[in-house]
Amino acid sequence: MVSFDALNFKDPWAHKTVRETLTGVKTFDAQDSGKLFAVTAAGDGDALTLPAIADGLNGITILAVDAFGTTQVKIDPAAADMILGPDITGADNKDLLLTKATQRRGDFVTLDFGDADGYAVTEMRGTWAREA
Repeated sequence: MVSFDALNFKDPWAHKTVRETLTGVKTFDAQDSGKLFAVTAAGDGDALTLPAIADGLNGITILAVDAFGTTQVKIDPAAADMILGPDITGADNKDLLLTKATQRRGDFVTLDFGDADGYAVTEMRGTWAREA
């Protein structure tokens, strides 16, 4: 028997009220702060480009939403910036990657202001790695 409790179903992303679906290349700016970005397989391997840390982008979440193993997510920092986070060694101008082979629906990363070096990963699920 399968049951579904519609009254108690909760959107895990309810706190992110501004959302956008990405199906290709995206260059973020300060106006994207606080948004949830859902990346589909149509955006597979396309660069999601972060502005320089000084430009004021903060609190974005990038979420893989398509079937398992269909979407590579590639987040590209500015040339002088890095993305720092758990088990991610920082290096200037190196992408943060969610590989297609390990991608699962619901994998995500949240990026916030770090310091002068670049962005900080504050939450993540999935197998993310730094570009070699």
